[in-house]
Amino acid sequence: MTATTSLEYIGHSGLAVRHAGKLLLCDPWMSRRGTYNASWFQYPQYEGDLAALAAPDAVYISHEHPDHYDPEFIAGIDRSVPILTGRAHKKRLVSRLRRLGFQTIVELDNFEAFELAPGFTIKISTPTFHCPPHWFDSCALLELAGHKILNLNDCNLALPVADIRAEGIDVLLAQATPAIWYPLVYTTYDDERKKVLAGQRRESAISSFVSSAKAIQPRLAIPFAGPPCFFDPELAGYFFGPDSMFPTPPVAAERLAKETEIPGMILKPGDRLIIGERGAADEFRLEACTAYAGFDYERDRASYYDTHRARNEEIVRDVLAAIPPAGPGLFERFRRHFLPFLKGHPYFVEHIGIRVLFRVSGDHGGDWVVDFRREPKPELVYALDGEPCQYEFDMTSQLLDQIMRDELSWEDAFLSLRFRAHRDPDRYNQHLFTLFKMSDSRALNAIQKVETADRAHDTFVLEHAGRSYEVQRWCPHGGSDLSEADVEDGQVVCPGHHWRFSLSDGVCTNAAGRIHVRELDETGELGGSDHQKKPTPRAAGAKA
Repeated sequence: MTATTSLEYIGHSGLAVRHAGKLLLCDPWMSRRGTYNASWFQYPQYEGDLAALAAPDAVYISHEHPDHYDPEFIAGIDRSVPILTGRAHKKRLVSRLRRLGFQTIVELDNFEAFELAPGFTIKISTPTFHCPPHWFDSCALLELAGHKILNLNDCNLALPVADIRAEGIDVLLAQATPAIWYPLVYTTYDDERKKVLAGQRRESAISSFVSSAKAIQPRLAIPFAGPPCFFDPELAGYFFGPDSMFPTPPVAAERLAKETEIPGMILKPGDRLIIGERGAADEFRLEACTAYAGFDYERDRASYYDTHRARNEEIVRDVLAAIPPAGPGLFERFRRHFLPFLKGHPYFVEHIGIRVLFRVSGDHGGDWVVDFRREPKPELVYALDGEPCQYEFDMTSQLLDQIMRDELSWEDAFLSLRFRAHRDPDRYNQHLFTLFKMSDSRALNAIQKVETADRAHDTFVLEHAGRSYEVQRWCPHGGSDLSEADVEDGQVVCPGHHWRFSLSDGVCTNAAGRIHVRELDETGELGGSDHQKKPTPRAAGAKA
């Protein structure tokens, strides 16, 4: 391998991978106009030569979110260039690429390979290991003449970790900051409670990065994929301060160094990781970009914001002003949007099981209910009638109309942070947000098939408060390893997203879900159980 093999960080989740004379772009979000209606901007912005990136030999797009799939940049690429992505049940990304006219769209899963050149291969997988396929991110394993780089980007580690570790990963790149709207937009909480919950989200993202590194044991770990910067004055407060929910890569790298002996590296946009001969003194060499010499992600938040504020606030104003007002008939479009899901997916209706209120302000808006109860009103979607609703969403008619036109997905709108939500009781409804995320019958059917399958669960033995329990190992939400969980107040707290499962019955106390839990008697057997016990080695990571 020569020094021409390099990974250039092009900002956020973006990489320009060069080897054997070929260029592979990964998740190139390069638009200077931000995304999610100009609520998100790169932090910091790539200052390199965009023209040098415009003629790749292939492009890998991990998933449909526009901070990974940048339609503005992708539209400038020759339509003969292969576009690679994960094979997912939802085809929104693929349909958009086809609409742009790309001739070769390659969907891969289970680490199927695409070769760019001898010794230069990308293998792609869509993580669904130990959990339903409601996650549509993908990850990429790059093989560069004997070196293996795992680009985990935004993925949960719902992957066969032992198999990946056995690959001998040289470099791991993984997300170390949240990409979520909870709890920031929720009026359910006062400022103090919101601060606590945001702190949990921050900690979850940092610990997830470190946990991924511990599990995979790479020779080098690099935190990336955010955070976003917010130049809309109404959102800017989310970016600043030590309590910001969005930590920067040095914070994750510091935690990695504290808890492991795995080397870490911080990349700034334009930096290149030069990959040399295996075992050489300069095997991994950082070639720093002069544009950000001396820049510090944490220290320079305010100065970076001030430098770019005037220009980007103007962009925010222009983008928002260009969104057309909602036209007449918005309620009917809204109703037609939900009726196929209400009528065609009884499994999801049953598991959502509540009334959801949309308070839509602006032209042609109103207060509208989507009725997911087992015995709904015949209309299914109707004007608010005074009965309580368990979930509420408050948004403008412009934003809702963008969703109805499929200009934005529900998740795009939510990630814009330009809405408010409330729930009573304060309990996450997994199936409601899965419906929002997918909005696709084929994908919903696939999820239902997995969730209703009669399957045995891997388990581990957990000892807590003088008692022993056989516990399902993998969280049903995102596939996180519950053997690495803490136990608080008699509840197993998932290290991934802090779902809390009661040891008494396995029911999740803060979301809709449950896990297998059985208490063992003194002999280690399941007293009176008809459960077919599998070998369950005690997990050293389980803490009480």
